Amino acid sequence: MSNSRDEAIGSLCFAALGGGIAAAFYAASLSLPPPMFEPVGSAFVPQVFAVVIWACAVTEAVRTTRIIRMTAGQKEPGQQTSFIASMLAKAGYILFFAAILLVFDSAWVPFSLLAALLFIGTTFACGLSITRRSLLNASILGLAFGLMLELVFTKVFFVNIPSIG
Repeated sequence: MSNSRDEAIGSLCFAALGGGIAAAFYAASLSLPPPMFEPVGSAFVPQVFAVVIWACAVTEAVRTTRIIRMTAGQKEPGQQTSFIASMLAKAGYILFFAAILLVFDSAWVPFSLLAALLFIGTTFACGLSITRRSLLNASILGLAFGLMLELVFTKVFFVNIPSIG
């Protein structure tokens, strides 16, 4: 039962990170200039995303808090060090893939492939077991995620993404 408690604490940490990202999105959207032609303004979409991310983070935090309360007092001695090592390994994986993104974000590799690599790395860093099937599924989802993200950035938001050639 301590394994589910450790996973719940890890999920709580990621929920706190999501809440921080939502707050940063919202704070950054307040500095956007007022719109000239758009009826709702340029800050509307980032603010909606921030609220959705925050709602998901709060939902996850409530769910994991209940799990932690239910498993209170059932922790085995010596389990805390493995949890800390696990969280450090996950943070290391995420930082490693973020570093890959920063290195390759010089138009040598397409943005969609970089987003797919970050998605795959983060998926496995968050606890998905590495099997052939999960690797194939994460790769397909990551590639679709990267292509859709590039399409939304270039065709909807008109953001110039460095590209090859």
